[in-house]
Amino acid sequence: VVATLTAAWNGFKALVASRQQPDARVRHKVLQMIGRSYRPESREILLDVAANDANPALVSSALRALGKYNGPETHEALRRALASTYFGNEPVGAAFQAIERLRDPALQPDLLRTLTSRRDELRVGELRIGLRALAAISQDDKTRGAAYDLLASFLNHPREQLQVIAVR
Repeated sequence: VVATLTAAWNGFKALVASRQQPDARVRHKVLQMIGRSYRPESREILLDVAANDANPALVSSALRALGKYNGPETHEALRRALASTYFGNEPVGAAFQAIERLRDPALQPDLLRTLTSRRDELRVGELRIGLRALAAISQDDKTRGAAYDLLASFLNHPREQLQVIAVR
C-alpha cells in the first residue's frame, strides 16, 4: 500500500512539473488530469489557472474541476468567471457546471444576476446549464422563489428552445 501511495504521489508531482509546456493542448490535458485528483495541491493549481491564465479553455477546465472544492476561494473564482467577457463565454458555462456540482445556495445571487443580465448574449446550451445549476442550488424555501421567478420569465422568451428548457 505504501509503495502504491508513493508511486501515486510521485506521479502527481511529475504531472505538476509538466505543466509548463509550449503546446496549449498538452497543458490542457495535464490540467484536466490534475483536476481529476482531489488534493489540496490540485485545488491551489486550479485556482491559480482560473485567476491568471489567459487561455479561456484552460480557465474553463480549471473552473469545472473546482466544482469539487467548496470554499471562499472557489466562490470568488466562480464569481469572477460569471462576470468574465471572454469571446464565446466558455468560462461562464464552466462556472455554471461547477456551481451545479457544488450545490451551494450562497452562489445563487451571482448566478441569478448573470442569468438575468446576460440572457440574450449567452448561447442556449450555456443558458440550459445555468438554469439547471440554478434549480440545483435553489432547493430550500429561502432560495426557491427567486429561482422560480427567473425560470417563469423564460416561459415567454422569444427563443422557443429556452421556453422548453424552462419547463424542464
